[in-house]
Amino acid sequence: MQSEKWGFLPRRLVVPMAAALAIIGALAWGIFQNQQRAAYRAQLQNMYTRSFYELVDNVDNMEVKISKLMVSGSPGNSIQLLSDIARQAESANDKLSMLPVNHPALANTMGMITLTGDYCRSLALKASEGHPLTSEDINGLKSLYDNCTSVSTELRTMQTEGKVDFADSKSYYEVAGKDGMSTRFSEREKSGVQYPTLIYDGPFSESLSQVTPKGLPADVVDEAAAMSAAATFLGITDLNTCKINGKSQGQIESFDISATSKAGVPVNMQVSCQGGKVIQMIEESGPANATLSVDDCVKRSQDWLTANGMPQMSPTFMQQYDGQLVINFAPVQDGAILYPDLVKVKVRMDDGRVCAYEAMGYWLNHTNRPQLKPVLPEAEARKLLSSQLQVTGAQLALTPTTGGGERLCWEYKGTSGNDSFIVYIDAVTGVEAQIFKIIPTDNGNLVI
Repeated sequence: MQSEKWGFLPRRLVVPMAAALAIIGALAWGIFQNQQRAAYRAQLQNMYTRSFYELVDNVDNMEVKISKLMVSGSPGNSIQLLSDIARQAESANDKLSMLPVNHPALANTMGMITLTGDYCRSLALKASEGHPLTSEDINGLKSLYDNCTSVSTELRTMQTEGKVDFADSKSYYEVAGKDGMSTRFSEREKSGVQYPTLIYDGPFSESLSQVTPKGLPADVVDEAAAMSAAATFLGITDLNTCKINGKSQGQIESFDISATSKAGVPVNMQVSCQGGKVIQMIEESGPANATLSVDDCVKRSQDWLTANGMPQMSPTFMQQYDGQLVINFAPVQDGAILYPDLVKVKVRMDDGRVCAYEAMGYWLNHTNRPQLKPVLPEAEARKLLSSQLQVTGAQLALTPTTGGGERLCWEYKGTSGNDSFIVYIDAVTGVEAQIFKIIPTDNGNLVI
């Protein structure tokens, strides 16, 4: 009797052959996957290695260019070198962040590179305004040069000791914290290396974290005095509605206080430990039905500020939403708007009640400025504006710099085509200090 056939094969061989093909297919798939993983791992290793060597090049270039900068006598060449160092620093941090090293181990090194780049960027801006490098600037560069040399030496040592071999690395998480690079960077973090504190006008300036409040009284208050200040601010007499919830650390150390307003609404407040001044107040209230005009709300807010010890406050910016008006106020001295001393007030447009208040900038910066007289007359400053700007208003203004300093400027509001702008001309040097564009929105103007 002939066996049954299935196609060209006896039926009894079909199942074993199918199983064999499945096994062969699985083996082929496994080999393919291993090859893919090996290829991906090789790509990852190549990326790590390339990032490390590019990091070394960036730091070496920073070191060389800083050394050149310290002996350069050409303003144009100095600007070029400073700009190059800033770009090299940015690239160095990009490469550093790609390495399979845990972030805490990189914090100090990344901070030094960031500081170097931002300091040089600030000096480049200063030089472009016609100011030569001072002996203080050179001393700062010398400190950064020494630290660049130290980092460069560490990187070269890692290279010669074979600690940049990523052959065993499978992923960031498997490598970070276990390889020689993480260990070496961690040792650097613990070595006590001190990077310089540089005071300059840049977003990473450490002067920002060292601001001593100028507007606060010197005395330190206790919890009872802080609750009393909060109650007085709210216009209530029952201190039992006030509760201390702890302290907040920051630029101004303060008591966290919860209370109930005269309107019976829960309120959260911060009262400074130094001087006992209200830094912030926020009501837990919802949207309002707007029935009051903007002008009426501004007037009520100014009266409220005067009653709370802040007279002569001028509105500088407004936004309206949910039946509430947010107004930025700044004090005026000798005809100049003091922008560093901003106070923000939110007022409900149904009953005119102030429902939120923030005055961190005011208490940090407010003081009587001894000299607010422009060297450059307004008519002369106006001539420095672009011919494309149609001026609609001008006033004197004290503006903050990003490093915590201040500069006296002429503020010009104007238009160019359908766009609106605010341009600031330094009232001492005539340099164009800042430009903002005004974007109209449904809730008010957006300034960028």
